[in-house]
Amino acid sequence: MQSAEDAGARARGDLEPRPDAEDRENDRPRETTPKRALALGPQDNVAVALEAIRAGDAVCVNVTGASPRTLVAVDDVPFGFKLALCQIPAGAPILKHGQTIGRSTSDIGAGRQVHVHNVNGIRVQGKARSVR
Repeated sequence: MQSAEDAGARARGDLEPRPDAEDRENDRPRETTPKRALALGPQDNVAVALEAIRAGDAVCVNVTGASPRTLVAVDDVPFGFKLALCQIPAGAPILKHGQTIGRSTSDIGAGRQVHVHNVNGIRVQGKARSVR
């Protein structure tokens, strides 16, 4: 509970406002354990987030059929969404499980979220169509 003296000082601008819960959340130190993602094939250029990832988090990517690799997330990536493992130029195929699942609509940097805002998918009425 704030005292009358604090309230008067705050009204005059003598005291800084107390940070709200969101500010305190942002000030917490980051976890040191890397977040986890999975690439379903060694040729894939995207991985699936196995947990929610925040921008700046280190991400350990287990790659089926290859050695794990680590990268830093540039964007927040929700659980189950994709992130780029490398630079993907505009118009390039998005590869998941060795299959083309879409084409990038803009350059996508490593560690960025890969989703409908930067990919044109190839699924039409439940069937995949060729984009070659």
